[in-house]
Amino acid sequence: MFIAIQIGKKEIKGLGDCVGTIIKNHGYKGFFKGLGALVLRDSSSYGLYFVSFEYLRRALKSNGMENKLLVDFICGGLAGKFIF
Repeated sequence: MFIAIQIGKKEIKGLGDCVGTIIKNHGYKGFFKGLGALVLRDSSSYGLYFVSFEYLRRALKSNGMENKLLVDFICGGLAGKFIF
């Protein structure tokens, strides 16, 4: 829908018009197109995030870091870098 608007093929007058166009052209299933790809992408990336976060957290705690806030801050930042 957004591509059609961007290239000027379709003029949408507002949110209601946009919702009506999606329902008319694709039915209610049109709101969920692309959801499968989104779930696959996000579940794998968040899985990798939490695995790397926990691994780094255990590694830092076993090396003697006791400040929980600092450990979580460092591990969250590094885990975020791994997935992006």
